[in-house]
Amino acid sequence: MDVFGAKFHSFKQKLKDISSKSSSKSNSPSESMKKLQIDDKPEIYYPEFLKYGETFLKFDRFKDHEPYKVTIYYVNELKRLVLSGDFQGIDLESIEEIRYGGEGQDWMWRGLKKHQDLRKRTMTIIFKRHGNYVMYHFAADTESIAIKWCVGIRDYLIYRNKELSFEKLNGIINNEIWLKRTFDAADVNKSQGISETELKNALKTLNIKIGSKERKKLLMNYTFGRSKYLNYDEFVAFFNDLDDRNDVKAIFRDVNKHKEYMNFDTFRDFIINEQKEYFTNEQIQYLYCKYRSTENGLNYRDFVNYLTSNENMINSFDVLDDSYPLNDYFMASSHNTYLVSNQLSGGASVEAYVRCMQKGCRCIEVDCWDGPRGQAKATHGGTLTGNIIVKDILKAVSIYAFKKTPYPMLISLENHCSIPQQITLANDIREILKDNVILCPFNTNLDTLPPLSQLKFKVIIKVEFKLSFTKSLKTGKDAAIPMDEHTGNNGQYNYDDDDDTDDENLGEQEGGDNDEGAKEEDYDDQDSDEESKISKLKMSLLSITKNESSETGGDRNQNDDDDDDEQDYLDITEGYQTSDTYPVALELATLTVYCKSKPFKGINTALINAKHEYACCISEAASVDLYKHNTNKYVLLNQIQMTRVYPVGKRITSSNYNPVPHWLCGCQIVALNYQTFDRGTDVNDAMFQQTNYQGYVLKPYYLRSGAEYRPSKAWSRLTIEIISAQKLVKPKFKDEGDIIDTQVTVEVLADSVMKEGKGSSDMGDEIKNKYRSKVIRDNGFNPVFNEKVSYNFKNPELAFLRIKVHEYNLLKKQVIGSFTLPVKKLKSGYRHLTLRDRRGDPLPFSNIFIRVTHG
Repeated sequence: MDVFGAKFHSFKQKLKDISSKSSSKSNSPSESMKKLQIDDKPEIYYPEFLKYGETFLKFDRFKDHEPYKVTIYYVNELKRLVLSGDFQGIDLESIEEIRYGGEGQDWMWRGLKKHQDLRKRTMTIIFKRHGNYVMYHFAADTESIAIKWCVGIRDYLIYRNKELSFEKLNGIINNEIWLKRTFDAADVNKSQGISETELKNALKTLNIKIGSKERKKLLMNYTFGRSKYLNYDEFVAFFNDLDDRNDVKAIFRDVNKHKEYMNFDTFRDFIINEQKEYFTNEQIQYLYCKYRSTENGLNYRDFVNYLTSNENMINSFDVLDDSYPLNDYFMASSHNTYLVSNQLSGGASVEAYVRCMQKGCRCIEVDCWDGPRGQAKATHGGTLTGNIIVKDILKAVSIYAFKKTPYPMLISLENHCSIPQQITLANDIREILKDNVILCPFNTNLDTLPPLSQLKFKVIIKVEFKLSFTKSLKTGKDAAIPMDEHTGNNGQYNYDDDDDTDDENLGEQEGGDNDEGAKEEDYDDQDSDEESKISKLKMSLLSITKNESSETGGDRNQNDDDDDDEQDYLDITEGYQTSDTYPVALELATLTVYCKSKPFKGINTALINAKHEYACCISEAASVDLYKHNTNKYVLLNQIQMTRVYPVGKRITSSNYNPVPHWLCGCQIVALNYQTFDRGTDVNDAMFQQTNYQGYVLKPYYLRSGAEYRPSKAWSRLTIEIISAQKLVKPKFKDEGDIIDTQVTVEVLADSVMKEGKGSSDMGDEIKNKYRSKVIRDNGFNPVFNEKVSYNFKNPELAFLRIKVHEYNLLKKQVIGSFTLPVKKLKSGYRHLTLRDRRGDPLPFSNIFIRVTHG
């Protein structure tokens, strides 16, 4: 990934011209560079009409809410769409999607049935606020205005994201924008000036603790005694002093031998020897000129600007080599994709599939049950979760499957339907997905799967083959449907709606905190209702709960205080139906060409029957057991065919397991609950960010087809120095006036990890390897730690560093943000890491400053 861009090539030409015009041989590169000035800000233009605004009719799906007028306009200085009235603006980086009403998202419009007459002149903005997805629907006066605004905002976002791709990858937003947004938020009465009271509240919001006397003194200094209000320029000067980086000053003095300005030679030595960058001399010259504010050289502030710049950020992505067979890749995979919350009473939504596909997920799961009007529905059987029509899921796949990436999509169908509804489902798949569905093998070589490049824009259907289906093939007739002992009927799930169901009820049945139509403040109202549902269902399921302690390896370590890594104690058995309860219809079976699902009956049996077109499903517990005791055979199986790993049934709150041990064995489809962002999904996100969320990552060479499994036995060493953190956000439940206490934890997830001073630990014992820093009291703006920890581990190709920043509390440690990255992508030297919140979204201004040493 090129972090320099077109401006660097322009710089090279200027430098060449200056050098050729200089007749003096004594003229050094530093002297030549003094004549160069670089303005590297990309010129990104937005449509003028956005600035002038437009009046729309805002509406939602709630029956008691009447549409009302609102004006929308764009403020470029804040990079924000501003809405009139009491509505909070929408920051550009928070926008996930712009939809035009006439484009075909039928599932969304079922909930907006009473506003169907507005559909063709509606613009829908989907964005994130405090981790929640929010939908705003706006109807323009005419279709042309709606289309103009949809296209205008879309094109601007596409162009902006392309030009600022590195900033987007690293979650960076220009510091000037942060200052303007902070000033705008602090200026409550919009007087273009901040009073002492407003400043006091702003400082508390930003986790800065300053006494009243010091605050008044500072206010007098920056207003020069003429006014009691800070204007924007004075506010910037005020915060620049507050943001004085003593940690970077110490590094600057040490590197620069206590000189005031850093010359080019010193800067080059720092880049090459400390940062271990493989930049050319011209690239280093470019950086020096770009960040130097005076001809004397780099001062301390310039050095800070470089250390927090794109060019010094860690994240970058690789071009995906798609020439290998499908089973030689790790695939981004989702479990129970239809759910937007817990496994007992959570809502179901087609939007959950859209979100997964927008993140580059390439394997989605659909639990199919008999639904109303002969249409299969997706739901978690035997629970109180919501349900959605499978046909709507297929429509979403047809729209979104290949917007993010061209590589193949796998639809994993867990079949619980009767034969008639299976036939209808098969016809819907053919009709909606058309030529994207694979109907026959691509290659004549029956010993390997086709290469990834050959499967572009293709959909692979995975359906489990049953014994009863095999019998039906021999007779040429559909297999009979046996009595289902759980529902008491012939393969039919008890559905509340009858054949007179209104079309509106055929759509999504969402629950809990997943109402995309609601405003942000509507989310908290249903928490108690959801908890009540869970409690009732727990009581009803306790009688069928089995003790899985032997399967999961015993009780969980009680000392693990990380709430995002918890497992749930109640078991909902993943496959409680018998293998021959639901036969597969011939029409549906013929859609399965690759990834023909086979039950896993032990590693030896699986190896005997292994074929490249097969895929087996293994629970996380069984997979970890194979990792610990039968790695060689497990790797061999995955070199032949595909394997899907799924969470154990006891994870009722949709928590996730650690995916690393499964990747270490070559498992391709490691399915996680995408609706929950915890350690599992954090590591998963880091894995697939490597290829810019294309959904696939090539396995290490020793895990690929035909290779001899010989992982490196050598130990790798990684040392992390935690220096400081900046501009940490306040946790959701922290009182507005409180200043946070800050603590950092560090862990490495890899094979045979040893923290310095500790013994080696297996997967599942990562708690032994966590390093906890000291607690910095009353400082969330710029806490300084200066602590160091070292780790040794094997197989660095599949090792991950995870750093979390907590708000320290004796009762509960609330996670402020985290950062996870593959160790092989971790650059040496001094680096700022942009943190992600509890939903996995970047916190653009919150980062942690570390020093990385390999070896």
